[in-house]
Order: sequence, then structure tokens, then C-alpha cells
Amino acid sequence: MGSTRRRSRSPGPSAPSDSRTASRKRESIDGYSSKQHSEDVRDPRRPSASGDSRKASPQYIKSDSKAGSRSSRPSGTREPSRRYSEHPLIPSMPTVPAFVSHQQSSERLSLDEQRRVWHDRVDLMFFSITSRRDYTKIEKDLEYIKLLSQSSRVADLPEEDKARINAQRIALELQLETKRKEVNETVQRLMGTEFWPAIKASEFQNLEKTFTDVKKHVSEVKTSLEALQSSCNALLSVHGIATGSTSEPSHDTERPSKRRRMSEEAEAPSSSAGCATPELEAFREQLTGLSRHVSDLENHINQRQQIIQDEVELRINERLEEEGFFSPVEEIQVSQADIEAVVDAHHSVLMKNIQTTESEVGQLAEEVAALIIQRHELEQVCSSVQADNAELKSAVEDLTARAESADPAIINKEVQALNAALQAYISQSPSPADTKLSAEFIIGSLDNEVVHILREKFTPLLLEIRRELIDKVKDSHTQTYNTLFPKVTLLTRMVNIVTARVCQPETEPQAVISAHG
Repeated sequence: MGSTRRRSRSPGPSAPSDSRTASRKRESIDGYSSKQHSEDVRDPRRPSASGDSRKASPQYIKSDSKAGSRSSRPSGTREPSRRYSEHPLIPSMPTVPAFVSHQQSSERLSLDEQRRVWHDRVDLMFFSITSRRDYTKIEKDLEYIKLLSQSSRVADLPEEDKARINAQRIALELQLETKRKEVNETVQRLMGTEFWPAIKASEFQNLEKTFTDVKKHVSEVKTSLEALQSSCNALLSVHGIATGSTSEPSHDTERPSKRRRMSEEAEAPSSSAGCATPELEAFREQLTGLSRHVSDLENHINQRQQIIQDEVELRINERLEEEGFFSPVEEIQVSQADIEAVVDAHHSVLMKNIQTTESEVGQLAEEVAALIIQRHELEQVCSSVQADNAELKSAVEDLTARAESADPAIINKEVQALNAALQAYISQSPSPADTKLSAEFIIGSLDNEVVHILREKFTPLLLEIRRELIDKVKDSHTQTYNTLFPKVTLLTRMVNIVTARVCQPETEPQAVISAHG
């Protein structure tokens, strides 16, 4: 309604002369009623009190000029004379949107810069992991050296070996301290990194690209508007110099007394303004197009912001529904088709999960069967190992008993030889930096070998000693028997004879004497 009234009361400068003539002929018919109506007419070039810039925009001025010949109310014929008797008012510059001058808080990096930053970060993390691994290795080696130095067997070692172990421990402590500082420095460098650039999603990149294009277009429109405004100011200044001191009657004078003079003076400035009408029309058309373009851009931006806001709200609502933050009091009307679709989707997901679970259960069953078979095999191996251990234990006990009964001097000589060989091997061993072996590892590695060597070397000797001892005992027993048995036999006979003689009755000597007499 506002635009219709404005068109009927404000015909443009391009209205034909016949309409102005007809309006002058009808002034007498209007009488004083036109005064009351003209008081309600406002200058379309001035903004309204409500601050609606669209009502005073050149867009509506142009549409009024085109519809001037079709106006149903001719009472606005006085307005063109007043409009072109003074300088047209140039509309103020529209407010620049905030997003045009908004600067991003953080600096944007290109893909090459992001790739370079990530390469540096990956190298730094790899260096940190390597340093941490070296630190752990050195720490373990230092623990082994400390255990070796605290062992009770170190007291039996020569002073050279003790000095070598202490030097190796000190070197490892220095290396450990250096690696600790290196790890801490690397961690500090990682903590000092400002941000971790990441590639944005494609949807966000498209929105950002569109937003950048809109900002660029709005900036270009702003530049064009500023150029047009400066051109209009220059043109109006030139037009003011050309028209001279042409003045317009005051708006506060009484309209009935000067009605005829205003209608008569309407044709006078029309000739002077006729030269500037095409240029003003061209500028007005450009301003109207730019205003329309700005309005379209604002509408597009508002629509885009509304779409983004709706999408964000939709995603937030979906997330809230997933987390269960909605109040249970709210009743949500869901159609049966949606429920069936959700049920079908859940059913398909459950079927996939069931199939995956079945395949995993089959794999687990196969693994369990393989583990059961391995368990039976391990039990058999353990039983055989236990039997072997029992046999070895009995053999070791036998060998220990034989070794105790053997000559200790020979054993001491062999032990000294082994000790000398071991010392020679230790002195010829590589540097501790290349091979770092602990005392427990050396003892565990040499235990089986020493037992095997002792078994190979001492078993025949012990068997020979046993055989010799048995032979010597047998020979001694035989010799003793052969030496003592005849003498014992003779002594026994003599004892028996003496016993028999002593035990004879006294009658026997008398009988013997009588017999001899």
C-alpha cells in the first residue's frame, strides 16, 4: 500500500508533458482539497522517520518514475517542480556488513606450509621416540651393570675386571643423563608447538569458498557505490554552478496563494534540468541496480546463514537425541514408515553384527582347538622334560658323590685352568659399547656349557677311578685272604688240638702209663 500511494503522489521526472498539462487543468477542480492532500505527501528522496532505508532507496524512485503516467491521482504535479528546482539528495551509503571487515583470528596456512609443518612435527616425534627408546635401553644396561657390581662373585674377580666394570657403569650413567636431557628437550619442543593444522572438511571448504566470494563481491559493490557517490557529488556540484542562484520557494509558505505561480514555474526549471535528466537517470538506474544487487546479496547471505543455522541446529538436535538429553515429557510424533525404516536399519545392523560375531566365534573355536592340541603337546614335552630332569638329577648326584671321593688336587687344577681360560676370554671379549652382557646372562649361558664340559671330561675319569678303586679293593681283599687264611686255618687247628688235649679225662694218661709199663 505504501508503494502504491507513493507512486500516485510522486511521479518521476520522465513523466510526459501531457500529464502535467492535465494536472494543471484539474487544479481548479481540486481546490483547497489538494492542500490537505499535499501536506501528507513526503519527499521520496528523504528517508522516513522509522528508519526504513528501502522506502527512500532509488529503487522506488525509479519505479515511481515509470508509473507516473499511469497515476490515478494528478495532485502530485507540484512535486516535480520542487524536486528539480533544488539539488537531488544522494542516498547515504548502506551499512557495510560486519563479515566484510571481519578478520580471521588465526593465520591461514597453505597446503604446502601445512605439509611442511607436519613433516617437522613427524620428524620431531620420531626423534623423541628414538631418544626414548635409547634412554630405556641405556637404563636397562645400567641396571644390569649395577646388579653385576653388587653380585657376590665380583669380589673374586681381579682388580682389572672390577675397574673395567666401574668404568662401564660410569659411562652408562653419563649416557643416561645425556639421553634424559635430550628427551626432556624434545618434550619441551613438542609442548611449545602453537597449533596442529588440519585439512578442513569438503562441505566447510565449499561454504568458506562461497563466503569468500560473497565478501569479495560485497567489497566490489562497496567500491562501486563509493565511486558512484563521488561521481554524483561531482555532477551535482557542476549542476549547481550551472543553474546559478535558482532558488525554490520555502515549504513553509502558504500553498493556496502560490499555487498558480508554482504551476507556472514548473516549466521554467524543466528546460534547465532537461540536460541533466539522462545522466541522472543513468546514475539513478545504476544506483537502483546496485541497491537491488546489494539487497539480493543481503538476502542471499541471510538465506545462507539461515541454512547454516538450521543445519547446525539439526545436527545439534541429532546429537542431543543420540546422547538422550531431550526431556521424556516431550511427545514426538513419528510416522510408522519412519519407525519401520529405523527398525529395518537397526535390524540390518544387528544382522551384520551377528554375522561378524559368528565368524569371530568360529575363528575363536579354531584357535581354542589349536591351543588344546598345543597344550597336549606341551604336556607331553613337559613330562618328558621332567623325566629327563629326574635322570639328570640322579646322574648329577652320582657324579657329585664320585667327585667328592675323587682326588681334589686334579679338580683344583682343572678349575684353575677353566678360570684362566675364562679370564682370557673376558680379556679378549669385544668392547662394552658393542656387547653389553650382564653377569647373570653370562653365568646362565655358561652354566649348561660348563656342566656339559665337566660331564664329558670328568665322567670317564670318575669311571676309571671307580674301576681302579674296585680292582684295588678286590686285590687287597684277595691278598689279605690269601695271606691270612692259611695262618688262621693253622691257628684254628692248633687251637682245636689244644682244646682237645685239655679236655681229655685224667684216666687216659694213667691208662697210657700202664700201657707203657
